[in-house]
Amino acid sequence: MSRIGVNFPRSTLLGASDTLLSHLQRSQSDFQRTQAEISSGRKVNRPSDESARTSVILMLENQLQSRDQHERNLRLGVSVLNFADQSLTDVTDTMIEAQTIASSQIGIGSNAATRASESTIIDGMIKGLVDVANRQIQGVSLFGGSREHRDGGPMFEPFMGGIRYRGSSVNLTNDQGFNDPLGVNSNGNDAFAALSNRIRGTIDLDPQATATTRLVDIHGSQGTGVHSGSLLVAVNGNRVIVDLATADTLGDIVTRVNDAIGQVDSSAGALSIAGPGFSLQANVGHTISIDELGAGETAADLGLVISATGTTVAG
Repeated sequence: MSRIGVNFPRSTLLGASDTLLSHLQRSQSDFQRTQAEISSGRKVNRPSDESARTSVILMLENQLQSRDQHERNLRLGVSVLNFADQSLTDVTDTMIEAQTIASSQIGIGSNAATRASESTIIDGMIKGLVDVANRQIQGVSLFGGSREHRDGGPMFEPFMGGIRYRGSSVNLTNDQGFNDPLGVNSNGNDAFAALSNRIRGTIDLDPQATATTRLVDIHGSQGTGVHSGSLLVAVNGNRVIVDLATADTLGDIVTRVNDAIGQVDSSAGALSIAGPGFSLQANVGHTISIDELGAGETAADLGLVISATGTTVAG
């Protein structure tokens, strides 16, 4: 008596058809994926293909993008620094040329007219130096540091007879893949000492005259010192000779001139020391004049070839 073996489960024709169709679809999908891998040369084309490898791939792609950005940053930095180096070379050349022009105006062959003409050229050079200091490349200021102004104004600008720096003392940096960011430009302080403190020397560049100022320490108004001699003081037309041969200080000169004025009219006025020199005051109704005696040079050296009538005149 025959029977159905237990190793062969019952299945309808529809069920067997669905199972076969499922296997065919899965095989077709595998074929399509294999074909895509062969044509693209990539094992994983979608994140869903293999999640374990997808995370590694994404990490590597992120590193590649970072490297590309670092390379772009490096190219920008090299361009800025090369342009800054060329600009500083232009500044050096301009300074050397300005020094040459200034040196040519010392000594024989130079006069007020030639100096005035050359000063126009120097003014143009100064303007050119400011233009160089304000140079930019791709929107990056070469010597403005890390600060950018919203108003779009220059980093260096004329201000109260000088040049004002509006930038930063810290350089602009970017990420180039190293441990620390690198600077890509310079700043006004490093390049031009724009933020340097005022230089203080031991020599008074604006000396003021005092009664104790010695005549041997005075260059004189003509730059040849003070020649010993006498002055001619006239008070309301009356002349008095003042001997200054033994005078040692400016106070001695004031004392002797005022003595001479007092001999004629003590109410006429007086000579005094004011600021960098002398001041002659003639009271109302009086005229006082000081001049050379003969061919002397003492009055001119002291800046005392002056005359005052009812007023005060600076020597």
